[in-house]
Amino acid sequence: MNFSALDDFLVNLDKRGKSATDCAIYLDGKLVHRHMRGLIDREHNIPVGEDTLYRMFSMTKPITCVAMMQLYEQGKFLLSDPVSVYLPEFEHMIVAHRQPTEAASITLHQLFTMTSGLSYNLETDPLRALYASNPDYSTRDFVKAIAKSPLLFQPGEHWYYSLAHDVLAAVVEVISGMRFSEYLKKNIFEPLGMKDWYFHVPQDQIHRSCVRYCYDAKEQRYYRDINETDTMRYNMYQRGPNFESGGAGLTTTVNEYAKFANMLTRLGTAEDGTRIIGESTLNMMRENHLNPQQEHDFNWIQFHGYSYGLGMRTLVSRAQAGSAGALGEYGWGGAAGTYFLSDPANRLTVVYAQQATPNDEVYVQPRLRNLIYAGLEY
Repeated sequence: MNFSALDDFLVNLDKRGKSATDCAIYLDGKLVHRHMRGLIDREHNIPVGEDTLYRMFSMTKPITCVAMMQLYEQGKFLLSDPVSVYLPEFEHMIVAHRQPTEAASITLHQLFTMTSGLSYNLETDPLRALYASNPDYSTRDFVKAIAKSPLLFQPGEHWYYSLAHDVLAAVVEVISGMRFSEYLKKNIFEPLGMKDWYFHVPQDQIHRSCVRYCYDAKEQRYYRDINETDTMRYNMYQRGPNFESGGAGLTTTVNEYAKFANMLTRLGTAEDGTRIIGESTLNMMRENHLNPQQEHDFNWIQFHGYSYGLGMRTLVSRAQAGSAGALGEYGWGGAAGTYFLSDPANRLTVVYAQQATPNDEVYVQPRLRNLIYAGLEY
């Protein structure tokens, strides 16, 4: 193995506005390479470290989907079930801008696969009303507000990235009878040995949290994202102090997230052999669940050659992706540029973290992936 080209690439990301980067590579669950560089807080000269906390944003989604599929394995639901069976507020949904008005029913499968017709609009009238009237809103309160807006299309017509996995977190609460974070702690985090994670980082740990920086390439100057302060690392997707976002709420370290990603690579078991979820279930999750129209909609540049399963991208064409990874390699990323890859066939796990605006994922992620696979061969 030789990861010198990868290391050079990561060092040079400073010139693209990445103040700090952290990349961990595992084979058979064992760390084989780690590259950390830069400052997580430029104003206070704090370097990146193994205990650095990152807002994982949408890398929360695969955890939420695994939580749901644990309940699926217990016979608590079918993927074909209407969401309204568990969340009655979704019983009378309609589709926007359709005349005559069209009624709509969302299934749990459509939430998993981002084909529900929901949006990622955090500024709808019902959500604005919630923020103003109840700043301590819960996960269930948030989802009830989501249900007050019409759908963008009939469920199943298209793939469209949305708040669907926040809705799944509410379903976890209803089925399990537990707060979302409590369910994750008991059923995923504790069995995996994950201890250093937060939905809301306490003040005495803020100093460990990586600042999200913007970058002026012309002036070659970093400046903090507008809401980043010494006492706050802002998460626009999780504004209320009691809200636990199943779509974008988790903050943790690379080391901790790697325990989850390695479990996916091992197809369901923790390092000590504890089974978290069934291998057959994960194999189903990393299959392509989209029809041709939905695959056409799943057109993000960095995911050429991939389709979408139950909450994660899945590699379906090595040629189209330009990837040396095995078919069925799966994972996801986050709004600030975090990224992970689980490749069971090659026994490979990658967890990468940064906190940048813009996240530059179209440039970074495919190159990062290709450099890692090449480094394994030399």
